[in-house]
Amino acid sequence: MCNSSFLSMFLGQIKSATTLFLLCFGLFFGIACEEKKEESRTAKALKETGEAIKEDAHDMANKLDEKIDRVAEKLEDNRQIFRDKSQKQYEELDEKITELRKKARKEGKKANKELNAELEELEEKRADLRRKMDKLSKSSDAAWKDMQTGIQKALDDLDKGFQEAKENFDDQDQ
Repeated sequence: MCNSSFLSMFLGQIKSATTLFLLCFGLFFGIACEEKKEESRTAKALKETGEAIKEDAHDMANKLDEKIDRVAEKLEDNRQIFRDKSQKQYEELDEKITELRKKARKEGKKANKELNAELEELEEKRADLRRKMDKLSKSSDAAWKDMQTGIQKALDDLDKGFQEAKENFDDQDQ
């Protein structure tokens, strides 16, 4: 009986130890599974966040491209407006210079070397301006601003020269 009670007690302790082991194992396994689920949720959240960021970046890139296109169109529109305005000014000055030359010939003022010299200078400035305007249409973005400034200055110089020549012509007429 002693053996049997010892054995019973021993088996009871083994059973308790086994139960305890199984409980600990179950608890550990449960925690591990829970951690695995949490890692899986975290990984899923990170993946979703990454995809959202990627989508947002793609949308931002598309919007930026659209804005760049609009700015480029606006810049080209401004260039065309300047080209048209410059061309119109050029044509008006060209016509005025041609008319002044015709008046000078008609009035018989060919003896006036100063007026003829002024008209020759105006024609040189006109030719120079024409070359600059031709280059403008072929200029790069970097050269555009310099070309624009140069053309505007040449137009102003040509206009000023015309006004001076016209005043000299009118003064001789009186």
